[in-house]
Amino acid sequence: MENLLLIACVLAIVSWWIVLPLRTVLHERKLEALSAAPYVEPANWPLVSVLVPARNEQDSLADAVQSLLEVDYPALEIVIIDDRSDDSTGDIAERLAQRDARIRTLHIESLPEGWLGKVHAMHRGIAMSNGEWLLFTDADIHFSRAVLKRAIAHCLRRERDFLTLFPGFVDTGLVIAATQTAFGVILLSLLDFDRIARPDNPMAIGIGAFNLARRSYIDADQGLEWLRMEVADDAGIALMMKQRGAAMDVLSGHGLVEVDWYPTLTAIMDGVVQRFVMGANYRLGFYCLQCLAFVFCLLAPIIVSVLLSSVTPLAWLGLAAFALPSLIIAAGLRGHTIALGPLMALPLGYTVIAYGMLRSVVTYLRRGGLYWRGTVYPLRELRASQRVRMKAFF
Repeated sequence: MENLLLIACVLAIVSWWIVLPLRTVLHERKLEALSAAPYVEPANWPLVSVLVPARNEQDSLADAVQSLLEVDYPALEIVIIDDRSDDSTGDIAERLAQRDARIRTLHIESLPEGWLGKVHAMHRGIAMSNGEWLLFTDADIHFSRAVLKRAIAHCLRRERDFLTLFPGFVDTGLVIAATQTAFGVILLSLLDFDRIARPDNPMAIGIGAFNLARRSYIDADQGLEWLRMEVADDAGIALMMKQRGAAMDVLSGHGLVEVDWYPTLTAIMDGVVQRFVMGANYRLGFYCLQCLAFVFCLLAPIIVSVLLSSVTPLAWLGLAAFALPSLIIAAGLRGHTIALGPLMALPLGYTVIAYGMLRSVVTYLRRGGLYWRGTVYPLRELRASQRVRMKAFF
């Protein structure tokens, strides 16, 4: 039995602490940076409508919108959708609109049955926007002055209909930064950018910070109806675009787009963990197995060290597995998406995610569904309308 456990731990170390970071490096090296792409100004700049859904974002909305107002782009419309906020988000949106004619506001008072709040907010925003291009973003994103011109110029030059950017992260405390990095490593390990670019491959990815879409690929009447219960709304928009024949690019927005991701550990766990529940196809049993596998991979180096404690050099070798991902990624990284500092605390980030996953199981059992942005959704309801499925990434 002890030998079987040792073998299982060694396999977990190889897969999680070696293969996963190697895949991260291989995929990250295929990711080009928008800032390094050739820049050719078009003869005319198309109107871009920026859709900013906001629910209880009083602490971040003003700064995020101000960064949008300072973007160097001549044909810009900003639509702020106040989604049932019970703080001062709506008042802030109105004050911003009074100061700048490019801003329009929409206040949503209730959520129709069969919709997720954010998807519904974006759906309503599309209906009142006028842009030839739509930029889906969040209320905690900070933009450089050059980003929109570069993004539109890139799409027009390359004849792309959809562009998503990996953002940088605003400097935060060590624990949150390590958790962001851990999630980024897992995400990059799944994303083969060559496959995403191929029109015949079902893989598609969107990043909520910056999803730029040509409006003609979004049905004028249906809007985001197809995604009404999709938790991974950003990836869902990309998938919808790809299935309708849109040509797409995924680039690094390093130096051009920054996100003030989640201000607290509770928020970061809620935000990240819902993606893992989605990855389990909203099946509680499968998700519990996923949680156990995650925890086992996290503990495998410690278990190996305990099992080999009688052989001191090998015991220390087991613990050394914790350092392998940071060393592998740091050696191969080009610096577009992952900061080196938090990378050194990667095991800490994994620990926070593991805790969040286990905590979410308890939360689900207590509430009877997935708690997301103030609303509880039964898993069977989410599963019935799920569009983004993890099998496409393998």
